[in-house]
Amino acid sequence: MTTWNEVATVTFDPVSGGLKRVSVYRAMSATPGSGPITIQFTRSVSNAQWIVSQWEGVETSGVNGADAIGQIGSDAGDGVNGLAITLGAFGSSNNVAYGVFGVRSSSVAVTPGAGFMEISEQPSGETPAALQAEYAVNSPTIDASWSGLNGGALGLEIKAGLPVGGGVSPSQSSVSASPTTITASTGASASTITVTARDASGSPVSGVPVVL
Repeated sequence: MTTWNEVATVTFDPVSGGLKRVSVYRAMSATPGSGPITIQFTRSVSNAQWIVSQWEGVETSGVNGADAIGQIGSDAGDGVNGLAITLGAFGSSNNVAYGVFGVRSSSVAVTPGAGFMEISEQPSGETPAALQAEYAVNSPTIDASWSGLNGGALGLEIKAGLPVGGGVSPSQSSVSASPTTITASTGASASTITVTARDASGSPVSGVPVVL
């Protein structure tokens, strides 16, 4: 993965003139790879922490997988007991909420929000700063808590891709007619046929060819 694109960024500590920054980048590869990830800065920094999260089954369309990112939110606060980002309803119940939080702490300090699984938390032994990442399925409110610290937060909706095999579930899809019967004649009798293609979770799938 040679190309990384910034998804979102927020400064904090303090809110009025942030000395710290949390950023999320994305990259996509057709096949799994290996090797170092190099992080460069245009000037000297006091400390840096990073968390790498790998996802499978996400939307792959758009430039470098840009369409995998749905909604984006950010927040920051001084001396707060946590932050929460409220996004709109997710486009699919299979989409994932991804939260990244930075706080002014030299040790582990972040507690994931209810229903969220912590991916990692990386404290710094230098200028106080800890970085935490978490996720949950179909959870538009992305939150975490701590005790009276300056913090910054980013929240993303990561869109699930279609399952292998076209993404259509025959058992979830439906065909209906209105009216259900018509009388054969030379008149204008007609019935409207409605086909709704759905995936395994019951969500409608658009752009699917249908043959009747």
